[in-house]
Amino acid sequence: MRFIFLLLFSSGIQAQFSQKEKLDSLFTRLDRAGKFMGSTAMYVDGNLVYERAVGFKDTVNGQKADSHTKYRIGSITKTFTAVLLMKSIEAGKLSLDDKLSSWYPQVQKADSITIRHLMSHRSGIANFTDVRDYLSWNTKPHTQEQIVEKIVKGGSRFTPGEKFEYSNSGYYLLGLILGKIYKRPYSELLEKQILRPLRLTETSIGGKIDLTKNECRSFLFTGLWLRSPETDMSVSFAAGNIISTPHDICRFAQGLFSRKLLSEKSLQEMQTFQDNVGLGLFRFPFGERKASGHTGGIDGFSTVYGYFPDGKVSFALFSNGSAITNNDITIALLSAAYGVEVKVPDFSVKTFTDEALKPYVGVYASKQMPLKLTFTAKNGRLISQATGQKAFELDALGDHVFTKDQYGIRVTFDPAKKLLVLKQGGATLVFEKE
Repeated sequence: MRFIFLLLFSSGIQAQFSQKEKLDSLFTRLDRAGKFMGSTAMYVDGNLVYERAVGFKDTVNGQKADSHTKYRIGSITKTFTAVLLMKSIEAGKLSLDDKLSSWYPQVQKADSITIRHLMSHRSGIANFTDVRDYLSWNTKPHTQEQIVEKIVKGGSRFTPGEKFEYSNSGYYLLGLILGKIYKRPYSELLEKQILRPLRLTETSIGGKIDLTKNECRSFLFTGLWLRSPETDMSVSFAAGNIISTPHDICRFAQGLFSRKLLSEKSLQEMQTFQDNVGLGLFRFPFGERKASGHTGGIDGFSTVYGYFPDGKVSFALFSNGSAITNNDITIALLSAAYGVEVKVPDFSVKTFTDEALKPYVGVYASKQMPLKLTFTAKNGRLISQATGQKAFELDALGDHVFTKDQYGIRVTFDPAKKLLVLKQGGATLVFEKE
């Protein structure tokens, strides 16, 4: 549920989508270089103009992602929660000026905190996901009472309304308030009031990640792709517990900003920005144009979506593992949409002559596992093949060090000792040359 503020820069643009081939080239290079795993979609005036998915749902078993693979969207969930709150206001069940003390008087300064403060991150309530020991308990199930206790314990950081400070605590409480005023669970409200009307069939409340349902795991890049722990969705709740696809989030944006969910008055209220912060929305600049949207981050997932009224452009970019700045990819997507030149970076890997690779070539065996590794050289690339498995090229990081980021593999050779060290998925294995 991390908050990542997105800033996009560009210049003179003309609404058109004209650089699909360059975008394809960008994602192909990112994929081959093992720099990015994820999916994107872009719609113009309700029509799909671009989609692409690269990388894996799971690096361990090599399951490829597709355009309908589901990702944890993290704080993009907050826009959904904000829409539900605005709908409750339209129904006369709630007011932006209602005080938190009506439901949670035990929260410090609750009698001065309004629904508006909570929705715009100006409540002063400390962010419970920022506490030092958060990563020691976030993967375990928690009751709502337990999380509320943590929020209360965190106290207040400033006078309500004084300034902006991102707080997942506020949206957790807002989700609970929705349940109290409707006497229905958040999941039921989400389904009835947003998902069903917009036919968002690939969006739901997340649980433990299930690869059989085309959901993906997330990974952190530390030289290798390491599987990220899974935050229990009882911890994220209405601040970040939804899973979805870029397609569905683009459709959600199109539906929201074409007033299929809310009245013009409610939508204007959500888009009344102060320091680029609205109610469940943030404002993102791209040149002179500005989008309304949100970012999200949870575990190894990073997500962003936005809607530009100029051209009715909606976009979403989700990743479950990235070794680069995703903002650069977002800029490329929007550049393609508005006729700006798309810059494709060079991710070319270091190559050697076959002669230079000879010290690594050969068959290696380990006492730690029965498989043998065979290394060959071809066209200046080192090729690895384990017993009974498919061969693949390794990328050179430098002298003696090779990697295959898509599989989370790092191989370090010691030619003098005729051995290598293989690291993958937290395991370290030593092989000796036969």
